[in-house]
Amino acid sequence: MKIFITSMMWLLIFLLVLSGCGGGSQTDEPTQPIVPVQSQLTENPIYPEIPEGPVYYVEQATGDDGNPGTEEAPWATVQHAVDMAKPGDTIFIKPGEYGEVGVPINFHKGTTGTSDEWITIEGFPHHRAIIRGGFHTMGSAWKNRGGGWIRFRGLRLNRGIYVHNTQDAPVEILDNIFDLYSMGGTAVYGSNYVDTILKDVVIRNNYIYGADYGVITGDKARDWLVENNIIERIIKRGERGDADYIRIHGSGHIFRGNVLFGTRRDEKGNAHTDGFQTFTGGARDILIENNIISGFDQGIMAETAGEAVNENWTIRNNIFSGTYADGGQGGSWGICIKESVGTAKNWVIVNNVFANNVYHGVRLGENTSHMTVKNNLFYECNMYVDFKRERTDMYVGYNMTNRTSSLPTDISGVDPLAVFRDPVDCYTDPLTNPNRFALRQSTVDNPNPAVDAGADLTGIVDQDIRGVSRPQGSGWDIGAYECNN
Repeated sequence: MKIFITSMMWLLIFLLVLSGCGGGSQTDEPTQPIVPVQSQLTENPIYPEIPEGPVYYVEQATGDDGNPGTEEAPWATVQHAVDMAKPGDTIFIKPGEYGEVGVPINFHKGTTGTSDEWITIEGFPHHRAIIRGGFHTMGSAWKNRGGGWIRFRGLRLNRGIYVHNTQDAPVEILDNIFDLYSMGGTAVYGSNYVDTILKDVVIRNNYIYGADYGVITGDKARDWLVENNIIERIIKRGERGDADYIRIHGSGHIFRGNVLFGTRRDEKGNAHTDGFQTFTGGARDILIENNIISGFDQGIMAETAGEAVNENWTIRNNIFSGTYADGGQGGSWGICIKESVGTAKNWVIVNNVFANNVYHGVRLGENTSHMTVKNNLFYECNMYVDFKRERTDMYVGYNMTNRTSSLPTDISGVDPLAVFRDPVDCYTDPLTNPNRFALRQSTVDNPNPAVDAGADLTGIVDQDIRGVSRPQGSGWDIGAYECNN
């Protein structure tokens, strides 16, 4: 099965993202999303720069673990290289298949970098070394844990990376391909072990394909950055459990610029597939921005148990499009805070697009308080915002829907063809058309009702999904895109 994307497609992505809004030129240069270099698999291999510190090589075809690990006399196995690693070491892995399915490469006790001298495990060139069993930074037993300051870059993995350390030390997972279609599993899993504090984990520019779960943060995870990743085609294997793109636990995380898409109804089975899900212990101080989520049951599903609270969430400049890749209807809710088991307060939900959600764009359960829902664009959502009780601590308005609204500051009953630049169809691959919900140009003869119609959200949302400054006109535009006329 071909899962990689051609150079021409990536060029198309950049051109589409540059175009943003029909007509005019941008006064601010948009920040371009960084995408994995899957196109380099067949041509133009990327070789990393040789660092100043110690460098060792692994090559399955010619290596021997009795060698010194030089390029001329490399080691044979990645496990041996990890066992030998010291702070500041870089281990380059040459093309080949390494390890066994179901047998992870373990970072044992004492294998750790330092804040000044990281251990780097890197493909040489990128994406040609296949790691069949994945990695565990925890070691081979609960009390035989490795540390942090470990960087994984430019690898291709058939199983995931299990992150576990007790040293409040970061781990970086950068520009890897997780090809999990045949093996399944979770691409990046944060340990839930009782004494584990997982801080400052960075997951950036990875391509995750065919996983049961894309990313799961640990219960005590703190300050993760999950940025500019592509998670495609979530698949449920087995009869029990769900299958989600991202699960959120802990606090202080940022989820930015990710594309979550490609899931099919026949492959998710009876799983409740969500873009982002949190449950039981809740999560605090969460930022979700500039993501495209296409094909889900809930874009965001928030539940808690007992005294736990989902608190201080900001959700801005995202696209929540519910339709599955096989054209099947999904998207029961764009955002659902479940009333029976969900407690949430201090949420800011602004300048998003909610499209093709069967029931509601945003559902606020009974145990929610201090919620702001403004400048969002709702298309084909049966009810755009669902309140489960009347209260005075809800700040809802300046939203647009093609259905009806009783709120005086909302714009309702608008034909989407009067708003969007491109025709709105049931499903479009967000990689080939990332700007599907961009606003069309507003003119004197044909004004766009979404342009300059939003509330002033200075300090809350100062850029759009592409990094263009808000506002460009006399006011904030509604939705994830800001037009410049």
